[in-house]
Amino acid sequence: MKMKSMYFVAGLLLMIVQSSWQSALQEAEEKSRQQRQEETEKENLLDQLSSNGLARRHAEYERHADGTYTSDISSYLEEQAAKEFIAWLMSGRGRRE
Repeated sequence: MKMKSMYFVAGLLLMIVQSSWQSALQEAEEKSRQQRQEETEKENLLDQLSSNGLARRHAEYERHADGTYTSDISSYLEEQAAKEFIAWLMSGRGRRE
């Protein structure tokens, strides 16, 4: 009788331990599934933004180390200033004699 009760207690302990392991594994699987789902949602959002042109418009502005932004207008003005300077040099005004 004593041996049967020990087997009974051992079986109960085994069932408790097994169920706790299963719940821990299920929680880990759930977390990884949620992370994968969040990653796919983020990728879908980025795809939608790029297809709408929002990401392209954002990419037009370059970020510099000093915290300034370069837009199309400032790039155009810099190009015009460079062209004017080259024209000034070509006209001979930049020579010292």
